[in-house]
Amino acid sequence: MERIPESPASADLGRLTGFDPRRHAFRFPNRFVDVLFSGRLPPVVGRKVTWTGRGRCGGMAFSALDHLHAEAEVPPSTSEDFRTADETCPGVPPDGHPLADHIRARQRHSMLSGWHGALNGLRYLTWSAMPTGWLIRLTRREVRRALASLDDGVPVVLGLVSVHSLRPSALGRNHQAVCHGYRRSPAGELELLLYDPNHPYDPGAPAHSAVVLRQREGDAPSSPYQSGAPGSVPRRWRGFFVARYRPRPLPPALR
Repeated sequence: MERIPESPASADLGRLTGFDPRRHAFRFPNRFVDVLFSGRLPPVVGRKVTWTGRGRCGGMAFSALDHLHAEAEVPPSTSEDFRTADETCPGVPPDGHPLADHIRARQRHSMLSGWHGALNGLRYLTWSAMPTGWLIRLTRREVRRALASLDDGVPVVLGLVSVHSLRPSALGRNHQAVCHGYRRSPAGELELLLYDPNHPYDPGAPAHSAVVLRQREGDAPSSPYQSGAPGSVPRRWRGFFVARYRPRPLPPALR
């Protein structure tokens, strides 16, 4: 099975921004579970059903950038700090915790609520419906936008599109991550440096082992991009765009 290779230590670091994973990346993975609906279908007389949604990647990405803009470090909590004796908690702050509630609110802002969130959500829908050839051309433009922002020292949130479908269950496989810098390998390959909420920050990992997003080598018409940490099985993407992000103040409990 293909795995992400190590990037040589001699690779050109390119450009870094003020986003420092040591201070702004959460140390627990994106294992949130949200109850989307719980009740009887049909109402009153039907059987009880519960629909859940997994993950708050956009909320974690937006919250991480909120901490950067507030010049505050994210809480140093790890999954072990949130585990329960009966293991009902998946290692993330439970709802009602200030951090969980902030991440949940920012998840809505990332693709549902507000003008910017609605535009991000619309782009996910349209890009998920497009042929991959169109996405490749659009992604080239988005790469230029991302690099221009990074050269100005401003990290961005990337909307990563993997599916070619409008089914709600499929759309959940798309993703969001913070792009906080870039580098070029000795071969000249562009590597975008990511904070991926699915990969918690590991303080013991080597500095060059960042999660990277790069174009796949060779002929890969269906999923021309891939991301992952060194040694991991990569995730593959049809394309990606720079999401609209606006900082929000941290709640008092997180300052």
